[in-house]
Amino acid sequence: MQSQYEDTILYPYASSTFRLADEIVRSFSESSGVNKVGVAGPLAVGEHDGYDEIQIVVSSANPEFVVGLLDDLFPVRYYRQFSHMDQPSGRFWLHDESPFNFVALAFYSELEFTAAANNGELVHGPPFQEHVFSGEKKTMHPRGYEVPDTSRESTLSKNLEPTLDAIRSVMRGTGEMARVRDCVLELQSVQGQARSLSPALSTLLEDVIQIGARLISIDIQSQKS
Repeated sequence: MQSQYEDTILYPYASSTFRLADEIVRSFSESSGVNKVGVAGPLAVGEHDGYDEIQIVVSSANPEFVVGLLDDLFPVRYYRQFSHMDQPSGRFWLHDESPFNFVALAFYSELEFTAAANNGELVHGPPFQEHVFSGEKKTMHPRGYEVPDTSRESTLSKNLEPTLDAIRSVMRGTGEMARVRDCVLELQSVQGQARSLSPALSTLLEDVIQIGARLISIDIQSQKS
């Protein structure tokens, strides 16, 4: 008999992506430390589901302050820097949330943000929509989040997103199980190097492997029936 945990990790709530994005964007918008904020990808066009990452773009003079706001709202589980952007832009996996719903947080200059808002898309293609806030800004005092240096784990953690994407594609009916198997095997290989992994990355890898293993098990059972 499968557990409720196995259900929720493979079948996240369809509303999770919007719920998280809505709370984060609202919190950022209300802060006097944030100039502008918007959402990108499926959220920008209302075509999101429970498997989507949460793409948020922010213009702020103090990016570390904004990350502190995020951590106060949803404690950060693991951080992985974008390879093409400076810290703290990157992916933020959250405690007690589906690994699919990590926050892809990018910090833009005001000029870059305005250009994206005017064009309706980011430079690399995803649709973009600015969140217009007309209320009164608040002075907030987040506890502060010390962005860790995970560069030494970049090679080990780089397969997280491809694995999640492979699973996501199969669940949406557009992917192949062979890719899921290959990705899970690669993650298991990385997990075998546990001595060089931080506890945060090790447990995240375990969760993603479990999601992939559950999907593989379902596929094997369906082939037997």
